[in-house]
Amino acid sequence: MLLMYTYILGSRFFRAEIARNDVKEMIQNTDGVINKICILKLKVKFEFFLLTLFFSSL
Repeated sequence: MLLMYTYILGSRFFRAEIARNDVKEMIQNTDGVINKICILKLKVKFEFFLLTLFFSSL
């Protein structure tokens, strides 16, 4: 009985640990995506800035 109980507890803990790691990975991936989006926004703003400079100099 005790062995079965510890097995159930251990497997639950193990599954919780796996789920927590999955959540951590998801959060890291989301951070990466957010960083990429921010970089893209900055690139677009910079290109727009360069275009306005170019057209204003004409």
